[in-house]
This record gives sequence, C-alpha cells and structure tokens, in this order.
Amino acid sequence: MWNKVKELSEKGLNKSQIAMELSIDRKTVNKMLKMSLDEYLKLLPEERGKKLAPYESFIYGLLDEFPFLSSSVVEDKLKEHHPDLLDVSSKTVYNYVMQVRSKYNIDKVNDRQLRMMRKWADTSYGEWGQVDFGTMVLVADSGKNHRVHFFVMVLGRSRQKYVYFQSTPFTSKTAIYAHQLGFEYLHGAPQKILYDQDRVFTRGENFGDIVLTQEFGRYTGEEVFTPVFCRKADPQTKGKVENVVKYVKQNFLIARKYSSDEQLNREVINWLSRTGNGKMNNGTQLVPNDEWMKEREYLLSPRMSPVKPDPEYREYNVRRDHTIRYKGNYYSLPRGSYQGDGSVVRLYVKEDKLVITNASGDSLAEHLIPQTKGGYVSSVDHWKIHDISSSELYEQVLGGLGNTDGANTWIQLLADKKRRYLKDNLVSLKHSIDRYDKEILNKTLDICIDRSIYNAAGFADVAKTLYGQLAVKVVPVKTNMTTLRKIAMEPQTRDINSYQSIMS
Repeated sequence: MWNKVKELSEKGLNKSQIAMELSIDRKTVNKMLKMSLDEYLKLLPEERGKKLAPYESFIYGLLDEFPFLSSSVVEDKLKEHHPDLLDVSSKTVYNYVMQVRSKYNIDKVNDRQLRMMRKWADTSYGEWGQVDFGTMVLVADSGKNHRVHFFVMVLGRSRQKYVYFQSTPFTSKTAIYAHQLGFEYLHGAPQKILYDQDRVFTRGENFGDIVLTQEFGRYTGEEVFTPVFCRKADPQTKGKVENVVKYVKQNFLIARKYSSDEQLNREVINWLSRTGNGKMNNGTQLVPNDEWMKEREYLLSPRMSPVKPDPEYREYNVRRDHTIRYKGNYYSLPRGSYQGDGSVVRLYVKEDKLVITNASGDSLAEHLIPQTKGGYVSSVDHWKIHDISSSELYEQVLGGLGNTDGANTWIQLLADKKRRYLKDNLVSLKHSIDRYDKEILNKTLDICIDRSIYNAAGFADVAKTLYGQLAVKVVPVKTNMTTLRKIAMEPQTRDINSYQSIMS
C-alpha cells in the first residue's frame, strides 16, 4: 500500500485522488506520504520477523499484474532482480507468496490443462537427448508485441537443458547452429537425439523412412549423433523436452520484456544456471546440473564448432517509385536504387527490422516492420539533400568528366549561368556520370560545348539519346550506395525529340 501511494503521488495524483483510487482514507494517504519505507515497516510489527517482508511490494506488484504466476516463478524473479536476497528455501517463498495473495485477495488463475502421459524408464548416461522448438509473444521495450522463437535441447538422463532464442523462425541452417551451441554448452553430444517431424529437419515420411532436408541430412551425416524421429501426432514420446518448452514459457519468459535477441540469450543462460538446471527436477528429485557433471563423461565430442550462418536473403524487385513491397507493406529505398526493369535488392529480417542491401551486400536501408498491413514505411534520408558542399560536388563532377580543361571550362560556365541552382545541377550531373561510360560522357560533353548547353538536364538528355543511338550497354559500375543516397534530385525530364536536331 505504501508503495502504491508513493507511485500514484509520483504520477501527479493529489491526496484525494490517491485515496479514491486505493479506497483508503485521505489522512492515511497523507501519513504514508510523510513516511519513509523503514518508518512504515516499523508500524507493521507482525511482518518484521519475516525474511521476505522487505520484498512484499515487489511480490505484490508481480502478482497484481500476473496473478497466474507460481511461487517458483516469483522465487526466480526475486533472485534475478534482487541479487542481495537472503538464502531462503522454496517452501518459505511459497508460504510468503500465499500470504501476499491472501492479504491482497489475489486468486491464482489456473491455466494448466491435464494431459495423459506415459512415464518412461530413465535412459543411460549419454544415450539420449531430445530437441524441440517453441514460440511466444513478448512485450518489447517500445510497448509493441514481439514474437520470439526458441530452440530447446535436453539430455535424457540428467535433464540438463540448453535454450537459444532468435526473432525469426528457425530454418535448417539456424537449427544446425543452435545444435552446435547446445553441444558447446553441454560439453558434448548424446548418442541419439529424438525429434518431431518438423519441416526444419524433414521433407516427409515414406512408410517409416524419414526424408531429411538437404542441409540437416548433410549435417547429421557428418556429426557424431544419430537423429531419431517420432511418429506424427505423437508428442508424448518426447515428453521431457515438451515439459522443458512449457517450463521456459511459464517460468523464464512469463512477465519478461524483450529488448534484443542478444540480451534474451544472456538472460536465459543465467536463468539456466540458477533455476533451469540449478533447481531440483520434480520428476527425478535430483538437481540437473549435479547429474550432468556425471553424464558429461559419457557424451560424445562433436566434430564441428559453432559457425553462425549468414543471414538468408531473398531478392525483391525494385518499383519505379524506389520502393519494394514486402508482406503487405511498402518500404522506401534511396534515390537511384531503381535502375530500370530488373532492378533487384536483397532483404532479410533481423529481429524486428527489415534490412535491405544491394547485390554486393552494401546496406541500403533498415526499416522497423509494422504490425499493420497496407502501410508505407519511409525514411526522410532517402529523399532529402544531404549536407555536401558545392565545392566537393564540383571536384567529383570534374573528375568524372576526365578532369580536362574543356570539362573545367564547361562547368565554370554552367556555374556562372546557373549560380542560383548550381548545387542542384552538380547533383544531377553526378547522377549522369554514375550511369554512363566514359565514351558517352565525352561525346555528350563535346556536344554540350559545341551547342552551348549549360544545363544538367540538357546534359542528361543528350547522354540518354546517345545511349539509345549507339546501343551502348551501360558499364556495371560498383556504385557506392552512400554516394547514391546523396543524389537528392533527378534531372528534369523533357521530350527527347527536342535534342534530335542537335545530334543530326
């Protein structure tokens, strides 16, 4: 109550509003606002003898927001957020949690579903392991929902676990990488691993013969373990890892916010150490980490070390308006990305961002992926004129035109005649220089000098006409995309026929 009063006061509520919100007397509110936490606790003599009394407000906050939390989850949250927590037993935590529930009238929501299971005999050390996947939606720091996918590996005898998170669905390559990380964490691999017939691993079943995906088949053929697959619709066969998936959701992920994949993977390793592998297993009544110290002697040494796969790109066509369409939304690209029909970019998803690159792997754009459809996601950097001086542009254009006396004289005359729009003309000229080869550029410059054309739009039209007449293929220039982003103005288009007379 003291914590709630302080919290509402900090939010700007006055004493009467706080009293109404918490259904207490205004005098009580006034009294609590004047007291420190230590002073308030001294008024509660019945609580002073309880080890967890200083954490009552924290526990109440958890249960108030997530009434379905079990006492074991509350215990883990206490250890995570309060490293100075006194050494108390799980039974003590359970008793205190029940007292807090009773005090604040917080009933536990029972979301468990009974399921018929068959108990199997324990396997030998190092003989079996099980693998499965899970997914869950978390609330990100931004307040938006963010779905995470996770890989779980558990040893059959010791129940030692490993968990790996990523924001994108698992593929054969990323699942193989998760295996390698798991073997590194467990200091070895079991002889056999039990799987579902997941599309990440298999392409189908032919009367009992499992057809593996190309990547996973190659990997298992070179590694030390043997994959074994359950029959379809038979999850009870690998109930150990099914329980771990549920355990990760209900203990580690519950009431947890998402910030990044890296942060989540650091947090889950700490959770495995203190809770997932550090607390007694209800089934075996043994601590997994203690049993694993025995089992690791029987594990096989993997032949491969963890190698993180490159992001899996997909190619998308660039639209004329310098955008791409991805899963119902349009995303902007820098000017100059569209180079005619057949222009493509590559993209992949990194956490909650869409990363777009050119064919060489140079980054073009990164956009946050919205949860809605039919929208347009853009960046002002793709259209605004970047801060580059006219003198720098002058030198770039002069160098692109061969740095000759004729080119220097023509640019100086253009600067005199178009002083007010010099920078815009230089930007457009830079764009033309990046598009055409030296032969066309030299001929275009000669024509412009001969015909007294001192305009970037005219230069571009002449170059385009020459390109069409000579049928010269554009030289594929490895354009620096940072430079292309600086091209903020396209030359004005005009009827190309107006220059036909110049060519004749």
